[in-house]
Amino acid sequence: HLGIIAVIMAVEGRSGGSDRGKPNPAAGFRVTRKRSRGSHSGISFTTAFTVIVTARLISAATNPIADCDESFNYWEPLHFLIYGWGMQTWEYDPRYALRSYLYLFLHAAFGHLSALLGVEASLGRRGVFYAIRGMLGVLSAVADAAFASKVATRFGPGVSRATTLCLAVSAGLFNSGASFLPQTFAREMVTFSFVAWYSKSDMMAIFAMGLASLVGWPFCVLVGAGIGLEILRRRGVIFCMVTGVISLATIAGCLVAVDSALYGRTVLAPVNIAVYNSRIDEGEKGGTLYGVEPWDFFFKNLTLNFSALVPLAFALPATYFLSKMVGASEDVGYGLGPIMAVGGPFWAWFGLMSCMPHKEERFMYVCYPLLCLTGSIGLEVLCAVCGRLAMVLFGCGKGIARQIKTLGWILGLAVITACSMSRSFAMVHSYSAPLHAYAALTDYHAQLSPKLPPRSGGNTYNVCVGKEWYRFPSHFLLDDKSLRLAFLKSGFDGQLPQMYLEMPSVLDATSAVRDHFNDMNREEPTRYTSENECDYVVDLELSDQKEKEWSEQEGWKIVADLPFLDASKSPSLSRAFYIPGYSAYRNMWARYLVFARET
Repeated sequence: HLGIIAVIMAVEGRSGGSDRGKPNPAAGFRVTRKRSRGSHSGISFTTAFTVIVTARLISAATNPIADCDESFNYWEPLHFLIYGWGMQTWEYDPRYALRSYLYLFLHAAFGHLSALLGVEASLGRRGVFYAIRGMLGVLSAVADAAFASKVATRFGPGVSRATTLCLAVSAGLFNSGASFLPQTFAREMVTFSFVAWYSKSDMMAIFAMGLASLVGWPFCVLVGAGIGLEILRRRGVIFCMVTGVISLATIAGCLVAVDSALYGRTVLAPVNIAVYNSRIDEGEKGGTLYGVEPWDFFFKNLTLNFSALVPLAFALPATYFLSKMVGASEDVGYGLGPIMAVGGPFWAWFGLMSCMPHKEERFMYVCYPLLCLTGSIGLEVLCAVCGRLAMVLFGCGKGIARQIKTLGWILGLAVITACSMSRSFAMVHSYSAPLHAYAALTDYHAQLSPKLPPRSGGNTYNVCVGKEWYRFPSHFLLDDKSLRLAFLKSGFDGQLPQMYLEMPSVLDATSAVRDHFNDMNREEPTRYTSENECDYVVDLELSDQKEKEWSEQEGWKIVADLPFLDASKSPSLSRAFYIPGYSAYRNMWARYLVFARET
């Protein structure tokens, strides 16, 4: 993958007409403002898309699902909409209606299309799952490639190419690029909003931000505040009001129409989720029910996933003012205004999210492209400062200074690429066992099922999970209609989902008010099944676990045994990054096991 990226970007940089005879900020020349928009000599959309989509499709094919919200709040309801059964969380109960079915319908349409094209017939529901992930990766690549190609109009070709590389290889975007979460959709729409803004398409910028906020995640509207204020200054109050009202009416109208039909009452889901999450002071409701993290959670998480881009982004104001002091600002060719337009939303969002008590990695998704761009600008400015300081302090000539800037640019991107790819490989290598375990269980059941006698209560077989409930990927991976997920009592004492009611129509099931749902994350004992009712068990066996070890229980046999990183017994460095030789030597591994009842 790294080789493909290097070759493509080298060809792009040397291709006939795009850069020939034109200044390159990475080499220390000034980007003049007199060039026409079409001659910015940045990376093309086609090249950027080719580079980025490669990474997104690799992610779609290999990346484990790291967030149980993705499984139970999106993949499971989607499976229900397509196939008629799946898990329902309390957020989809009509009394609360925190999630919008419109977002799911957009993906269900593609799921049905892939089935019609023969994906399900040849690869089963597992194939539909990966087809949808691939589609999500392609859409993410389109948004990021459009963004990277437009960056050159403001910041020149060096920043454009660096941004493209960072968008492609960063571990944060590898994790989020093909994920099925509203924060991912919001990120893509926020990115399209910036692309439209750069293109002076103000109406589309406002509409895309409306989609991000209403269909995606309501809180991300704050990221677009800067764009809105700039358009307000340039186009006036009347234009912004008319465009905003039209966008709001169109998007909210679709949301109300779809969700009201499925919930059986008038619903605007973004309002419900905004109100629920604003109850942080009530003590009993709101996001704090699901954990409170320290103030530096996001800084540590971003540094793991974006490495040197994070300090480069946060140090950009200081390095820019230093460049003004030493005269290096002439080598970059853009002022503080364009920097604040992209850095300001990222810094403000980071500060706001860091002040919130409940923090999750996905809360920063919407600013990932802005982080890549801000960090790339920071790298270019820092290299310009180093080149200028070499001239001032050591008397180097301009040629040597240019070589220092180019070398710094290359080394910086090499470090970012190496750290990011090491992190991505570590995550896939260490935590992908659940994807393979449920696929192996399905294959085993497919071989066994013709030999099984019919059951009086119906041919349904329970796949039981205890403490590993939150790593269940979805019923898409249990590619057999007779397999159903069931929960065993474990150390978790919060609320678990339950199966959607199987009723004559989808509308009947989605509008039915269910018993045993609550909005305070209280445990519901009705969710648990008896061990005697389990046909299969999936469990992670740790050396120090308090729960029973199924491998020591009579009447069960192992049908799949996969390695899974034991994070508590592995050093921080070797588990966070894959280091050839060192990680294999230092890391400790647990067993991710699938058991079948002996017959």
